[in-house]
Amino acid sequence: MNTFDTFFIPPPPTPHLTLQGASDYPRSINIFVAGDRADASYAGYGWVPSSPSDIVTGHVSLLWSVLDVAQWNGRPGWEYGSKVLWHEIMHHLGLYHTFGRGNKGQGCTAGADDGVPDTPIVAGPVYNQAAFAQQSRAYCLSYFDTQLGGSWDAAVQAWRTRLGVPPADANHGFDSCPSLPGNDELGNYITYTHDVCIPALGHMTPGQVAYLHNMTERYQSLLYRWGQYFATLAPEAFQISHPPPPSPPAPSPPPALAPGARAPPPSQPPLSACQKTRSGCRCRSSWSFRGQRLAGCANPDGDEAGLWCPVEQDGNCASAINGYWDYCAAGLQESNCAAEFPRPPSPPPATPRPPSTPCGPGAVTQSGSFCASEAWALLRPDGTFNETHVGCANPDNDPQGPWCRLQPGFTSLLGRTWDYCGPACAPSPSPAPPAAASQPPPATAPPPAANATNATNATVPGGAGNATEKSKAGSGSGSGSLTLESLSGACVATQGLPSGCACRDAWGVVLKPSATAVSGRRYHTARHCTALPELQPAASPPPAALADGAAAAAGGAGGSSLVGVCEVSGCNDGSLNGRVMVCASPCTQLGLEDGQDVQL
Repeated sequence: MNTFDTFFIPPPPTPHLTLQGASDYPRSINIFVAGDRADASYAGYGWVPSSPSDIVTGHVSLLWSVLDVAQWNGRPGWEYGSKVLWHEIMHHLGLYHTFGRGNKGQGCTAGADDGVPDTPIVAGPVYNQAAFAQQSRAYCLSYFDTQLGGSWDAAVQAWRTRLGVPPADANHGFDSCPSLPGNDELGNYITYTHDVCIPALGHMTPGQVAYLHNMTERYQSLLYRWGQYFATLAPEAFQISHPPPPSPPAPSPPPALAPGARAPPPSQPPLSACQKTRSGCRCRSSWSFRGQRLAGCANPDGDEAGLWCPVEQDGNCASAINGYWDYCAAGLQESNCAAEFPRPPSPPPATPRPPSTPCGPGAVTQSGSFCASEAWALLRPDGTFNETHVGCANPDNDPQGPWCRLQPGFTSLLGRTWDYCGPACAPSPSPAPPAAASQPPPATAPPPAANATNATNATVPGGAGNATEKSKAGSGSGSGSLTLESLSGACVATQGLPSGCACRDAWGVVLKPSATAVSGRRYHTARHCTALPELQPAASPPPAALADGAAAAAGGAGGSSLVGVCEVSGCNDGSLNGRVMVCASPCTQLGLEDGQDVQL
């Protein structure tokens, strides 16, 4: 069996893909099972290293054939299914093939080095070595039959206790790179080899174990910490359940059969129409869908094609859709099966959420979050605030309307701790005041009184957690970012960009320090033309210099040396849309504290 796996090195070739159904990620390894393909050239795949922040590049995938007991998941197939599962998990945790960082052999070159010191450099997969492909399979088969006595119990026990290359896999003389140290390992779990070689000689080396620990701790730190916890601190939490004692024998044995006769198997009652699929597969006797407990054929989602059911997972239903369900007989009615399998009553309707004051505390925002019930304030760059607000307000005259601080634990779709309230909360326009004689403005504004509230340094209502700089490019958590719009006027839309292009109102970016870097910095709260700290020339003023209103105004008007960038949209040349370009006049500045480190 030469069907093999595939591993990928992020980023993925199709980064726009999403996966539905991720669970407990990244603390748990998520394994997605795909349907069978007769022409599939692989049994599964994984990413090396796997991402701890994006499920698209942070999962393992297997074909249904790997799990199906009628195909590869069993001893008739040399337990190839379990080998594939463990092989892909090793990729997920950071291990490459023994023949190098690819899915094909690199020959006896440095490119074939897997980075593990105690695995030799080999030319490629075992079964692709013309010099010993057939002989190596015969060798593994002979070892299983003679040294293990053809015993699966002996093979499984060896899997449990074996660490390192067994002598029989170190001294056989099968060597694809004779000029380099070591023989090819026929039974290493992470190579491509003959199916029988894994039960016979399956192993991993101490260097591979150490490599997995290091890679997992580095790239999957949350998964690694929980794994160490369950391995060392909480073994008592898992108790092995023992089977009940056997039933006592019958009072009198049945009469003996005649010599050579065989007792007939017990007859099974025929399946009713509500117990089987259209092809005759047995429906599960108990299953659930969206909180409903069901049995046999049912139609809990109103499927236009008719009743359906999950099938019993015995591997004997070749017609099952996606390997686990199928439609029942055409024309079968819900009323027929409900009589055979009574349906439980529908659950009572959920208690409605108590009404909230429109635009007040608890109001629903544009992203479906809820305004905080505590008072909040908009901080100036110097840490002062003008007034407090409850619910929706627009203290900075945002052109997109009122906004509010969100309840603790909630964020908007952009990851911010504040959100817009929507047009329903916009104040009605006030009638224009009567025209007055034009008078010249005073030369300078009068200084505020000593006790004026617009320069207050008092404790922010509700605690510091409810204060926001509306670093509206930032998270609204007082992280130090600064929005210059209120000081320099509205952002210019075109910003000297190509024809038709305009900066997006809100956008995000991941900065990669170099082509070989494995980590970068993610900003997801950029707004319009934004100055990012990594992109500034060495002579640029530090963010603190912008606390002065005059300096901020100069920056917004184009007098600053800050370099701004933005994601563009609406370009006449459609190929430019979505790109991040340099813009003329940054009106928002983010600090290092507004970003987060990510693994690439």
